[in-house]
Parts: sequence; C-alpha cells; structure tokens
Amino acid sequence: MCPPSDVGLRRPNLDVKLSLATGALSTPAHLIGHTELPVDRPAVECGELKCVASVCLKGRHVRELRMLRRELQPLLPPAAAVKPPAAGEPTGQVVALEDWCTCRPEQVAQLTLRRNVLTSLPAGFGGALRQLLRLDLSSNRFGELPAEVCELRHLQVLNVSCNRLKALPDAVGKLGELRHLRLGENELAELPEAIGACAQLETLVLGSVFGGNRLRQLPRSIGLLRRLRELDCSNNLLEALPEELGDLCGSLQTLTLSGNRLAALSPRIGSLVLLRYLDVSRNALVALPAQLAGMPGLRYLNVSNNALTHLPGEIVAMGSRTSLYLCSNPLVAGAMAAAAATVTEALTAGAVERLGGGGQRERLEGDE
Repeated sequence: MCPPSDVGLRRPNLDVKLSLATGALSTPAHLIGHTELPVDRPAVECGELKCVASVCLKGRHVRELRMLRRELQPLLPPAAAVKPPAAGEPTGQVVALEDWCTCRPEQVAQLTLRRNVLTSLPAGFGGALRQLLRLDLSSNRFGELPAEVCELRHLQVLNVSCNRLKALPDAVGKLGELRHLRLGENELAELPEAIGACAQLETLVLGSVFGGNRLRQLPRSIGLLRRLRELDCSNNLLEALPEELGDLCGSLQTLTLSGNRLAALSPRIGSLVLLRYLDVSRNALVALPAQLAGMPGLRYLNVSNNALTHLPGEIVAMGSRTSLYLCSNPLVAGAMAAAAATVTEALTAGAVERLGGGGQRERLEGDE
C-alpha cells in the first residue's frame, strides 16, 4: 500500500506490498511470476522477495507489539500465527514484528497498526524502523504518544486519531520531516509550543465530525508552521484564536473551526489571503469582521448556527463569489434592510445558496 502520489512523500524504491488485512502478499510479476501468494505462516520466505514497503496489522486485536520473536517466550510459541479470535475467545494477541517482515525492519516504509488494542510500543521501535515514512496508530488505546514515535526522524505521515491521548510530549518537535499529523478523537487539553518546530507540517487535524479534543486554545507557535495548508480544529473547546494564526497568510487554504466556543474572530483573519474554505459554524459568534470580505480566494464561508444579529453589507456581497451559509442565526430583519441594496445582485444570480435557512430570505425580500 504505497502512499498516495499527491501527498508528495519521499520514499525509497520499494515496490513489494504485504497486506495482513487481506491475508495476501502481492509483488510485481517480474519478481516472482505471481501476483498473490497465501500468507499461511507468520514469516514468508520467497526467493527474490527482498524488501517490504508496507506492513499492515489492521484490526487483528493486537495488544502488544514486540520487535523480535524471541521476546515472545514464554508468551507464545515462536511460530504462532496471528489470527482474529473466534467467537467467545479472549481478544488481545502478542505479535513479533519480524514475523511479518521478510526484510530488515529499516526497509519498512509504511506501518499500519490501526484498530487494535495497543497501549505502548516496544523499546527499540524507533531505532529499528528508522526509514519509516508513514505510521498509522489510529483506533488503539494509547494514553500518551509513545516516545519511540518521536525517534522516527524521517516520518512524514502520522495518524494517532481515535485514541486516549491527554497530552503530546515536547519531543514531537523532533519530527522535523512530518507533513501530515492527525490527532482527532482524543482527549488533548493543550498542544505543546514545540509543535511549531514541525516546520514541514502541511496538514494538522485536531478534530473531525466524529469528535475532536478538549483544546481551549492553540499555542502561539502555530504561526511558525509556514507550510500549513489545512488546519482542522472542529469539535473542541476553543474560546479564542491566537493572533499568530494570521502569520500563515502564505500557505493556509482550509480552516475548520466548527463546534467550538468562539465569540469573535480577530480582524487579522483577513490576512489569510490564500484561504479558500472557512467553517466557523456552531460557535457563539455575535459579529463578523468586515475583513472577511477582503479575502479574494474565499469560496466557502459557513457561519451558520451562531448568534449573529447583524450582517455587514460587505459580507452579504461576498455571495457573488462565495458559497455563503448563514442559517440558524437570530438575524434582525430591520438590520438586513440596510444590506438589501448590496445583496440584490447576488440574489438575482443565485449565488447565495442559503440565506437564513428558510426564514431569513422571506424577511429580506419583505424588507425590500
């Protein structure tokens, strides 16, 4: 399972795939003359098969990962195969990573361990997998980010969503080549200032429609992530945004802040001139800064389900070029009359897709 081409990862010339989710090993036909071989024992020996690009242990009820088979004694027989437990059997298996590799660990570029019951990683994990580019630890039971992960200096994609993380260590700043970090559906109360040292970061996901974290603020060092293109902080407890967020004016394109406690947006948000997508729905906004209208690239603006009573004419006029969502706000009909002349052209063109969710449009037309 090679990384998607659009992610732009550096990766070695590894073209063999090992998928334990499907129970089959596939490799180019010119290597062995077959496209699939059954995996009927933990270790597969196969002539010219010399390296593994991807190792997947998804959904196998693994509760503990060991680097070497000998470390399993006396926990399991050396050749014990890993199989999903039958109905009625206890879950939680102990796995030796070497049993699933036909190569040296340093040749593994992608490792998928999602949907298991892991709470820790073995000592030596980071040193052994020193060329790892992608690591998926999502949907496990980690209470903290294992220190071994921070030793993976070439790591570019890290997914630790849907765990029980309560904090990130400062050592996360050592991941200098990290480009994509997913931390949604955890219990994080804060992010360390050290996150600003991840200067290559392009995607930072701290929330999702399925759940966020418990963040009340973002670190000021967020402004140091000058390559960040996507920031998702949905479903947290944010009450304000750091002014340094405006320093991302040269990169940020997608900003999702829905489901927080924001009462206001700083006028400096208008400096994000590359922003194309802004979602601040389901907050406590009572007003919008007019600077939003000065963002030339903005194509989607969702401010629904807030506490807006008045709407600047400049914002309404954005409907001629922006998908504007205003529904479920207590907009005052009289205040809308002041913006009626500005919005007429946008309404005629049908560019405002939703204006008040059914009730606000009638009041606006009545005002006219």
